[in-house]
Amino acid sequence: MSKRNFIKSLLLIRDNDFIFLNWFENQIVKNTKFSILGFLKVFLVFLLCRISLGKFVYVKHNNYPHNCSENDILKAKWAISVFERMANIVVVHSLTELNSNRAYVPHPLYENISDSNLINGGNSYIIFGRIVPYKKIEKVIEIFPSNKKLIIAGICQDSEYLNKLVKISEYKTNIEIIPKFLTQNEVKSLVEKSAGMLITHNDDDMIVSGSFFYAMTLRSKVYALETPFFKWAEEKMGSKYIETFPTLKDLGDILTKPSSSKQEGNLTMIDLFGETAMNESLYSLFNGE
Repeated sequence: MSKRNFIKSLLLIRDNDFIFLNWFENQIVKNTKFSILGFLKVFLVFLLCRISLGKFVYVKHNNYPHNCSENDILKAKWAISVFERMANIVVVHSLTELNSNRAYVPHPLYENISDSNLINGGNSYIIFGRIVPYKKIEKVIEIFPSNKKLIIAGICQDSEYLNKLVKISEYKTNIEIIPKFLTQNEVKSLVEKSAGMLITHNDDDMIVSGSFFYAMTLRSKVYALETPFFKWAEEKMGSKYIETFPTLKDLGDILTKPSSSKQEGNLTMIDLFGETAMNESLYSLFNGE
C-alpha cells in the first residue's frame, strides 16, 4: 500500500473499526544494527494509527528482530516497548507472554485441518525453513547422532553460511542439505518419511515459532529446545505432538535413546490453534472481553 493510500484509509476509519499492524518492528534493525531512521518511520506510522478514530492493535511477534546484533538488543527491546505503549491493544500469540496490557490470540494454523493424527512414518529428522545463522544449525550438525538421518531443507540467501554448513557436514553421510524452495507437497513427503521436525533455536528474541505452526499444519511431531511457549504446548498437547529439551546435547540423547517419561496431554493442534479457537479469541478481542 502506498503512503497516500495508507493515509486515505486512516481517514476513513470510524470508532468501531480496528487497525492491525504486523511485523513493523522488523524495520528497526538494518544489517544487524539498530536503525534510528527505521525506528522513526515505524514511530510515525504508529502515531498516525493511534490518533485515528479506530482501535489500534499491534501484533507483537517477537521480543526483538531475529537478525539484531547482540550489542543492539537493548535498543531494539526499548523501541518495541515504546511501540507497545502507543497501541490501544497489544496482541501476542503465547499465553505465557500475557500481562494486563496484552491480549492473547492464537497463531493460526496455515490452513484449516480436520484430522489431528500425525503423519510421521519414518526415522529421519527435519530442520525446515529459511536456512539462516540465528537458527545455529551448525551446532545441531555437531551434536547430531551419527546413526540418525538429518535433512536440512529450505531457502538460503546467505552463501557464506550455507558453505559453512556444507563444509562441516562434508564427511557426515547422515546429513543432507536441500538449500532451495520446496512446495508444500514436497515438504509433506519429507515429513511422512520422518520421525519429526526439529526446532533448535530458543534465543530471547522468539515468542513463538512459525516453523512449529507449519509442522502442526502438516501434522508432524516437533522436537524443540525449551521456551515458555513450547513448554506450555507440551503440557497441553503432550509428548505425542511435541517434546522439549533443555540443551542440544539433550536433543542428541533423546534421539539416540528415547525417554520413557512422557508428558501427557489431552488437547490437539486443532483445539489450540484451529478456527474455533481463533474465532473465540477474536470475538473476545473485538468485544472488549
